Amino acid sequence: MIPVLCRWLLSVTTLLLLSGCGGRQQLAPRELALRFTIGAKTPVTHYDLMGERPISFTVDEETLSCRGNAGFSQFVPEAPVEIRDERGTLIGKAELGPGRVTLTSPDQEGRNRYQACTFEQRIPLNGPARIYSIRISGERFVRREHISTLLRTNGEIRYFTD
Repeated sequence: MIPVLCRWLLSVTTLLLLSGCGGRQQLAPRELALRFTIGAKTPVTHYDLMGERPISFTVDEETLSCRGNAGFSQFVPEAPVEIRDERGTLIGKAELGPGRVTLTSPDQEGRNRYQACTFEQRIPLNGPARIYSIRISGERFVRREHISTLLRTNGEIRYFTD
């Protein structure tokens, strides 16, 4: 009797785990609020922007807007962003939108130092997914993220270089 009961409990537990039951059911979001950040490990100075060293983003020092540079040149306001589900079906798209620079403390001359360039976008979705494939400007920048990861990180996707 005990081995039969154990097998039954094991079967029911396995079925619940495989079907996703037993956990908190999450409703599919109608949009994804994403924040793409290109960051520098060390702050970028005015002289870095003017110099020869390739850096991951450029800054308009008057407006504090920014865009990708060097290996991140696809990160521009008009860059297409696509969201696909785990089957590869397109479920959302938008443009990246304007980039805003993150400042750190000024350098010794009082000039701004820049830590990161961030693009924020809300992308409407026309279907649910558990795994989102997020593409910026085609195939080079593709991230696959589970919905729980996106919720935990508030939609932040980071690229740090330099």
